[in-house]
Amino acid sequence: MPDSKFKNLWNIIIIFYMLYTSSILPYRVCFVEEYSSFYYNFDFVMNIVFGLDIIVSFFSAYYDDDNVLVTNNRYIATYYLKGWFLIDVVSVFPFNEVLKSPTSDGES
Repeated sequence: MPDSKFKNLWNIIIIFYMLYTSSILPYRVCFVEEYSSFYYNFDFVMNIVFGLDIIVSFFSAYYDDDNVLVTNNRYIATYYLKGWFLIDVVSVFPFNEVLKSPTSDGES
């Protein structure tokens, strides 16, 4: 349900990561040269949380334009697929891991 304790807590977690993504992450990308293991792990967990958010979104009831609560999973999935799904999938795709060039000593 959109007003459940779980959904409210989940939204707070997502908002925290979105604030990080929109403020600290761009600064790090532009101005911080070394990539510490803390940030690597933090970013890894962030991608997992955003990936889990995709799953949660497929099962999260919503209010339609007439303010009627939609709880049918088929309608919820269709609504999400037509809305934010593509943006969410692209945002969690690990481009840095896929496009990482191998080093000269064989490590990636």
